[in-house]
Amino acid sequence: MCSSDLLVLPWESASASVTSALFRDHRSTGDWIEFPFDSLKANLRLGNLLMRRQELEVLAARSKRLEERLKEDDKSTLGNNLHYKECLEREFERTRRNKSPLSLIFMDICGFKQVNEKYGHEFGDFVLRNVGNRVREALRTSDIPVRFGGDEFKLLLPDTPAPAAIIASKRLIKALARKPVEQGDISYTIHCYFGISTYSGDGETTKAQFNSQADQSVINAKKLGRDAISFWDPKTNGPSPRAKSKGKASTSENEAESARTGREP
Repeated sequence: MCSSDLLVLPWESASASVTSALFRDHRSTGDWIEFPFDSLKANLRLGNLLMRRQELEVLAARSKRLEERLKEDDKSTLGNNLHYKECLEREFERTRRNKSPLSLIFMDICGFKQVNEKYGHEFGDFVLRNVGNRVREALRTSDIPVRFGGDEFKLLLPDTPAPAAIIASKRLIKALARKPVEQGDISYTIHCYFGISTYSGDGETTKAQFNSQADQSVINAKKLGRDAISFWDPKTNGPSPRAKSKGKASTSENEAESARTGREP
């Protein structure tokens, strides 16, 4: 029996036990009236049933919202680490089956600790909200951005090879630094470090290794300076440096990004 609202008008010989058996499926809500019945009684029962359905819908919507908030970072309004773990499990398995590349960007804000120390945590939270908004605008709706904690973010990009992830990082650099974050007389321009790893679905790389490769890459990016991009190179089995976001991307990167987003990079 599918989810439904039922008002049963039983036949004359139907017993209460037979009628109640129609509502044993927990996905259904229902009521019945005993024989004989009149139209007024039936209308009242039907009205009560519809009111019960509305109450259940309100409770379901509230429950869904509470569940969503458990997976939301309250400062950046992006997903949190719980959300990331669930999505990584799903996307990692999908990549393993379909062999469609999955990329991960570790993004750390440059000097965020000093921002909190100099301007206070209220302004620091304001910066995090701005980062969340700008990251969301720069990525596809199918991409999965989360704040891991502090100044650390993880951006999970389904169907994205390494060259397209590099282009996405460059897009983020521009989006984050396009204008300063301002509050009162405080002005701060957002710069970040980027570390990239890509899983091809080979079945050999584990989720822990996938995360570690992006982590080691962002550590390497910090050695290169702000807005630097470093990616995990499977040929050397280590992080490779990447020039800062200056100049044009390579043809292969442009083609990969166009395929990823359906738009020109």
